[in-house]
Amino acid sequence: MMIQPTERESELWDFLDKTKDPEERKKIREEIQKEFENNPIRQRLKDIFA
Repeated sequence: MMIQPTERESELWDFLDKTKDPEERKKIREEIQKEFENNPIRQRLKDIFA
């Protein structure tokens, strides 16, 4: 089963692709990780299958 990324995650990935500055890329990756961890669907699936 494939979980679709949220709109915010998609925006962050697009922005990451366009950004060249390493420091900015690091900040964006951290934000993506926060979005990933805070996604309620992923949390629910983690509780079920973990």
